[in-house]
Amino acid sequence: MVAVHTSPEFGGSWHLLRYARKLTCKPLVAKGLHPTDDDVKRAFDWGANWVLVVGRVPRVKPYACLIEPRNLTELHTIPNGLCVVWNARNLETGERKCQSFKQARQLWPRPRWLCQASYIKTHQDISSDADAILVGTHLVEFARSLMPNMSW
Repeated sequence: MVAVHTSPEFGGSWHLLRYARKLTCKPLVAKGLHPTDDDVKRAFDWGANWVLVVGRVPRVKPYACLIEPRNLTELHTIPNGLCVVWNARNLETGERKCQSFKQARQLWPRPRWLCQASYIKTHQDISSDADAILVGTHLVEFARSLMPNMSW
């Protein structure tokens, strides 16, 4: 999958999503807060296969959304069958959350799907309990950890 930011505050835009759709047939994730169902619908309309939604469960295609709870209390309210992203970063402060991926996995046990996100710099940072990972800022460093003998 390819994640494309739709939020201008993170350097994204709806036009980048449409442009990415023209460049690839790979599944696209519209990455952003998407605070309204209109935002979620727009992301699908502009070419996303999946939409990241923070802090809520949308009424528009919730089974094609990646739900990112802000904390363990919100995680506890998400219905079974939905895909969840546990972001180790507090989106309000930019700092690391005090609640861990391990705690999230305990609250959201398998077979429920849980993606680990943020602070993944090398393959050693990946929890064996993660069903997927989302690598952003440290993508090049992460790739180097997977292929250390490759000349970059």
